[in-house]
Amino acid sequence: MSKNALIGFLLIHGFASTKYSFQILVDSLKEKDYVVDALDLPGHNTSPQDMIGVKWTDWTDYCQNCLDNLKEKCKKVYIIGTSLGGTLTLYLGSTNPDVDGLIALATPYKSFNSKMKMLEKGRDFRIDGTYVNIPYLEDKVAIIVDPMLASGSTILYILNIIKEQKPKKIIILCAIASQYGIERIQSKFQDSIIIAGAVDSILNEKGYIIPGLGDAGDRAFNT
Repeated sequence: MSKNALIGFLLIHGFASTKYSFQILVDSLKEKDYVVDALDLPGHNTSPQDMIGVKWTDWTDYCQNCLDNLKEKCKKVYIIGTSLGGTLTLYLGSTNPDVDGLIALATPYKSFNSKMKMLEKGRDFRIDGTYVNIPYLEDKVAIIVDPMLASGSTILYILNIIKEQKPKKIIILCAIASQYGIERIQSKFQDSIIIAGAVDSILNEKGYIIPGLGDAGDRAFNT
């Protein structure tokens, strides 16, 4: 038996994705005789209707069960996750200190200090990030993807960081944007290109797009 056969990898995909997003990595690890378990999270890789009623605890419970099974087979276990899978990876790491390593890719992360929480009450709340890790962008095209461009505060925070690297072009992609957010961004970054699937005219006092899609986090996690 290869020594690698005692090392396991748990792979967790992102929201609305499937285990096949890891196929190249799975093939590479298996070629080296590692034990690999690539998951399909509950509500994924079947039909959209199967997502109805799925809660975030369904995902954490399922991942924990798969992790427990992998621990029984292997002496060392590593977890790799992307996007939502990255968040679940960090969660499993916090509840399973015996895991040998974590790799979280493109993981959603946002930190607010107490002052910023007070500013959140208005539409133009300030973003104050504690961690930034972006690639080298000088003379390259920078593409910023955000499901909803509401007040524009988050995008403005990112733009102020990116502009220091002098990209040749900045493109902002979003599913829905508010007219207010678009005008606010273009007033400060006239050269930026905004591509939106739809533009809603109303942004309420809480900074929510009306009618919009509701809160993206609430819809994703059924809260």
